[in-house]
Amino acid sequence: RRYFVLAGAKLHYYEGEAKQKLYGSVDLSTVTEVRYGQEANKRASIIGLRSAPDASFRFELVTPDRVYELVAGSHKEREYWLNGMTDVVDSIGGGASPSASRASLTR
Repeated sequence: RRYFVLAGAKLHYYEGEAKQKLYGSVDLSTVTEVRYGQEANKRASIIGLRSAPDASFRFELVTPDRVYELVAGSHKEREYWLNGMTDVVDSIGGGASPSASRASLTR
């Protein structure tokens, strides 16, 4: 489990809320796509990720080098993160575009 902090155009992830150990960062200017809903769940099933009770709150940040898979604690929390990251990407002129099934709209 990781603790995420959005700081400017970077999404930092830490070992826990104490933020003592930085595991890495995602430069949101490199995000080419944000997947959530059925798109994110479909990929998770293809690559064999374990299904979790909160899997419906899953979303993915796609960069040229990696796909970051995140799961929020609730629908509201996922929307909070998606809106925040979309605002940042839009403000820096990034190319991210949301991809999802609106029927299963939603970390």
